[in-house]
Amino acid sequence: MIGKANDYLPYFVYTFMEMGKLGIGKDRGKFKLIKVSACQDDGSLTEIFNINDGILKSVNNKIDLKFFTSHSSLFTSHLTLFFNTPVRIKDEGDLLSTDIPFSLLIKRLYERAVLLSYYHCQGEMQENFNNPLLRGGRGCVIEGTDDVRIKENNLRWHDWERYSNRKGRMKLGGLVGSITYEGNIDSFLPLLRIGEYIHVGKAATFGLGRYRVKVAQASLPVI
Repeated sequence: MIGKANDYLPYFVYTFMEMGKLGIGKDRGKFKLIKVSACQDDGSLTEIFNINDGILKSVNNKIDLKFFTSHSSLFTSHLTLFFNTPVRIKDEGDLLSTDIPFSLLIKRLYERAVLLSYYHCQGEMQENFNNPLLRGGRGCVIEGTDDVRIKENNLRWHDWERYSNRKGRMKLGGLVGSITYEGNIDSFLPLLRIGEYIHVGKAATFGLGRYRVKVAQASLPVI
């Protein structure tokens, strides 16, 4: 949940409990909400709800912008992105089907992060994200991204579809697998880390564009 949506956590938990009773999907499959856990910034989980006591506990686990910017200087020259769900990124109206240029990846991440910040976080990113490489707004050419190149590409196309009562079957295939970038990457790490949480590309609200970043072993700069 992003920004002010966190205030509605009790409603989400209640809704999932009721959905389980009514059933979901074509055959109305029923389920029980067993537990809910909050993810801390170190990756650990804290249980905040259990079906046995039915009590929703409060927890202060907000991951804000400072968390990402404080982990940005690693002096690394390359990193790998592992896409767990299909990523759908368009360039001039066409879906990318082989690889993802770094400049386009950062551009789409920035657009998504700024829009989410504007509508759900009182513009926190716009006010506090002071990296000069990430200024310019929607549609901007982000300085420095063209110097980062693809070192290794192991992305492949994966067909995926979902069913909508309104639109019928929707084909939402995209790229999965891994891609490694090489170059001056440090300045873009905060945004790439944010992307691990908010995803990138089209249909992100369906869970698409989910990835994890693996940073190469850092080395100190030569003085």
